[in-house]
Amino acid sequence: MDKIQILCDKITDQQRERLKNEGLGCQANLDNALAHYHVGKKYTRSGKYMIDNITGVIYGIKGYGVINKRRQYGTIDTIDLYYWGDYTAVEIAEISAS
Repeated sequence: MDKIQILCDKITDQQRERLKNEGLGCQANLDNALAHYHVGKKYTRSGKYMIDNITGVIYGIKGYGVINKRRQYGTIDTIDLYYWGDYTAVEIAEISAS
């Protein structure tokens, strides 16, 4: 399975879990929590994240199609180190420290 599809599946599962835990688990919200991606020339786009096609670094976005290089969420190989269910990805180590 494609690594980017694995990331999308992880985002979808964790967002749906968060919605259910917060009491917002109606079918409309769960249907809207479906993550998908589009491959471009330089970046693969998935909602609020952009993945560099060469390096695999995951960036946040500033606006439509504009990456925010200050917001990095690891690489496509380190997706298990982050919790993807919140509004932005959070390192699991940060969650444990809280």
